[in-house]
Amino acid sequence: MKTRIGILIGLALFLTACVETAPTSINSAAEDISIETDRFSGETTIRSPLYLSRQGFTDTFPVKLAYEASLDDDGELRFVRLYVVATRTEWGFYSSAIGEDNYEFAFSEVDRQVDSIGAIVTVEEHFLLTVSLAQLASMSSTDYEIRVYGRRDSGVFVVPSAVTNAFLQRLNSL
Repeated sequence: MKTRIGILIGLALFLTACVETAPTSINSAAEDISIETDRFSGETTIRSPLYLSRQGFTDTFPVKLAYEASLDDDGELRFVRLYVVATRTEWGFYSSAIGEDNYEFAFSEVDRQVDSIGAIVTVEEHFLLTVSLAQLASMSSTDYEIRVYGRRDSGVFVVPSAVTNAFLQRLNSL
């Protein structure tokens, strides 16, 4: 038990040292959203930074997350996606996600990586959740919980409303 607690504390310190914690104000979240246009394809990409989302110090499923959207050369929205990195001590093999309002996200696996810090080995599972514009608007009103399901694990994480709201406002301004 002591070993597991030590691993969780080490993992929490590792996570918080690498990525900024999600902002709590819309203005703060909006400042760091980037907009880039590819001069060859004409595609515009809107991105939020990668933030750590935690539900307090005892959170058992902290994740890093970022929003990304793409507009085609005519300014039409191609997609909005939530990029999520789950860092754990064991593989979850995540394959689906459902929101607190039973919204079923389209799930895409991106990458899996293994890392170590001293004697602690961590695994990262990177995935994308596709979000409709209407769902993004719904998620912007309050902190929104999402449960991911995998073959070996499942977990609930929170998408802060300040991050979602700032991203939606920036998207609507284009």
